[in-house]
Amino acid sequence: MHAAGKSGIDFDMFAKILSVFHTKCPNETKMKYLFRLYDIDGDNTVNEKDIITMMKKIFFIKDIKELEVEGGFETLLANEAFVEQMATDIIRLFDKNGDRVLEYFEFKEMLYEGDVETRMNIAF
Repeated sequence: MHAAGKSGIDFDMFAKILSVFHTKCPNETKMKYLFRLYDIDGDNTVNEKDIITMMKKIFFIKDIKELEVEGGFETLLANEAFVEQMATDIIRLFDKNGDRVLEYFEFKEMLYEGDVETRMNIAF
């Protein structure tokens, strides 16, 4: 937050956020950063609602129905039932202890399958 109530981030905060994407940043730090991003409600787990909310944020939409693109993945995302099913499937696939949420160790396993270590690198 800037002075005088303006929203946004200052350069120091921007640099700190960007540092997570540096090639020399440890993979564990990158994965913990992503986990905190996905843990929308701050309960130290990632649940279906967290995943749905994050998908909406990734695609810059307030209401999933705002996407009106013909064909492809964007059309599927415009279908609320599809997004909910995707979140359910993610939990089902990676929830190893059956508590219907992803704890950090489960979330981390999901990231390994998605090759996040490579994808979260920006050469700068």
